[in-house]
Amino acid sequence: MRWNRLRKLLFLTIIVSILTVGCTQTELGFIEELINQPVEMLDETAFQAESKKGLYTNFTDMELVNEINELGVNHTLVNIDIGDLLTNGRLEIQSEDGEKYRINRYLLYMYDRAFQRFAENNIVTTVVLLASPCVYEIVEDNIESSYGNFNMHSSEGRKCLETIISFLAERYSRADAKYGQVANWIVGNEVNNPSEWNDSNLSIEDYMKNYADSVRMVSNTIRSISPYSRIYISLDHFWNSDVDGRINAKQFVNYLAQQLTDVYWNVAYHPYPYSLLNPETWLDPVTYDENTEVISMKNISVLTEYMKQFPNPDGSQKRVILSEVGFQGTDEEIQAAAYVYSYYQAEANPDIDSLILNRHVDHSVEIAQGAYFGLWKSDPDRHGEHPTEKRKLWYVFRDIDTEKSEEVAQFALPIIGAEQWADVIRSNVVS
Repeated sequence: MRWNRLRKLLFLTIIVSILTVGCTQTELGFIEELINQPVEMLDETAFQAESKKGLYTNFTDMELVNEINELGVNHTLVNIDIGDLLTNGRLEIQSEDGEKYRINRYLLYMYDRAFQRFAENNIVTTVVLLASPCVYEIVEDNIESSYGNFNMHSSEGRKCLETIISFLAERYSRADAKYGQVANWIVGNEVNNPSEWNDSNLSIEDYMKNYADSVRMVSNTIRSISPYSRIYISLDHFWNSDVDGRINAKQFVNYLAQQLTDVYWNVAYHPYPYSLLNPETWLDPVTYDENTEVISMKNISVLTEYMKQFPNPDGSQKRVILSEVGFQGTDEEIQAAAYVYSYYQAEANPDIDSLILNRHVDHSVEIAQGAYFGLWKSDPDRHGEHPTEKRKLWYVFRDIDTEKSEEVAQFALPIIGAEQWADVIRSNVVS
C-alpha cells in the first residue's frame, strides 16, 4: 500500500474502566495521547479488489467473519449505529471546543476486531452510518422508526455527529489499518424511503434539504481527514415511484446534484428484483431508459449511465456500488441463477465497483416476513442468525469469480432462457 499523506490525530482519548472486587468498585483510567502523532491515511489503493464480489455478514459472529475468507469475499458492509455507539460509553472523546462524549468501548472493540480481519484479507469495507433515537441529540424529534435522519437543525446534534464521525474516520482510515480500515462511508439507509428507515416529522422538501446537509457534513468531515475516502448516498430500487410514501430515487438524485455541486458524493444502490420475493429478476417489467419505474439488476445500466451527467467537483465520475441486493431462496436453483445473472451484469459494467449480497445467513426477522435470502438456512425456532444448512447459492457464490466461474454458472442459462451469457449481458443496455 502506497503512503501518500501525513495526518495528525487531534483527539485526546481517555479510556475509563470499572473494576469490581467484591462490593468495592475501583475506577481505573489511562490516557492514550494521540496528539501530534503522524499517521498515514489510506490512498486510492484502498479500493483495489480482485473482483466485485461482496457479502453482508454478521460482523459480531467471528465464525461467519472467518468464513468469508473461504468464500473469497472482496467487499463487505457493516452498519454503525451512532446511537448505539454513544450508549453505555466508557471511552471519552471530545470535540474541538472541548465538549465530551462517551463511546461504548465494547462495541468499538467489536468493530475493530471485524475490520482488522477484513483488512488482513484485503477486503474493501463499506460502513453505513445510521442514527437510532436512543440518543436524542443526533436525530430529529418524534420519530417512530428504528432510525432517524441526522439532526442538522441543532448545533448540539451536529457537533455530536461531527465529533463521532471524525473519530471513526481517524480510527478507520489509517494506511496501516491498525484498527482495520473503512474505504466507503454511506450516509443513511434507503433515504428515498423516509417512512420506513429514516422517520422524520419534516416536510419532503425539508427532509431532502436535511439529508443534503448531512451528506455535506459527512463528506467534508471525513475527507478533511482522509481525502481518498468515498462518501455515498443510499437509494432503494424505486427509481420513478413514490409508492408507500417514498421520494422517487431519480428525483432525489437530481435534487442532491443541484444542491451538492461542491461536495464529493457517490451512489450506493439496492437493485432488488421488481418484486422483492420473486428472484427471477431477468423477467422484471422494467425499461432501459431513465423513465423506468424500477431499476433492478436487469436494467442496472440505466443508473450508471444516468449518473455520468453529475461529476464530482474535480470532474471525476461518481462511483456506483450495489451495496445491498438479495434473492428469495425458496427455490434454490432460481435463487442461485438470479445471483449468477446479477453478478455477470455487475462484472460487465465498468462503472460498478461492487455487488454486495444480502445476506450470509437467513435472519429470523426476515423469515417471519417470508424472506429467505441467505447463503445459509437458519434455525427458524431461534432469534437471529443460526446457520444450519448451505444452499446451492453458497457454492455458486464461492466460485463465481474464480476459474470455475463458467462451470458453476452453466446451470443458470436454461433457467434464464439464454444460450450464452454474452447475449444476456448485451441485451441490457440503455436505449
